[in-house]
Amino acid sequence: MTKQQEHLKRLQVEPIYYREHDVITVCLLRHGGEILARGIAVCSPLDQFVKKTGRDKALGMALRATKRGEDSEPIFASRFHCAAPPPVHPLYKAEEFEWRSAYMPILTGLEKQLLSKILSREAETCLRNDGGTK
Repeated sequence: MTKQQEHLKRLQVEPIYYREHDVITVCLLRHGGEILARGIAVCSPLDQFVKKTGRDKALGMALRATKRGEDSEPIFASRFHCAAPPPVHPLYKAEEFEWRSAYMPILTGLEKQLLSKILSREAETCLRNDGGTK
């Protein structure tokens, strides 16, 4: 078991992943119906997108937020040590996310829809497993 898997088990959270345009990978850490943290990995336009690498990095950022209990790692500001940031993939909208590691984030519209679908599916599964009775 990896360190990240141990942290997930200890925190009793489930990672939810999604990506946008093969440029960013987002990991939401869910505990019940609540999102505790968001981690973001941004793929450089100079790199080849690799799903596993993006997920690992995004999970690491989300776990960092739960450990610190606060937002950290502003998008780009702390990643590059040069006067001007490097070029960003044109499909990436930086204004959508302020932090690479966000604690108790305000969910985007897409994230609200994703969480709602997951919770609905879980409720349907519970009803089927219980035979529709309480």
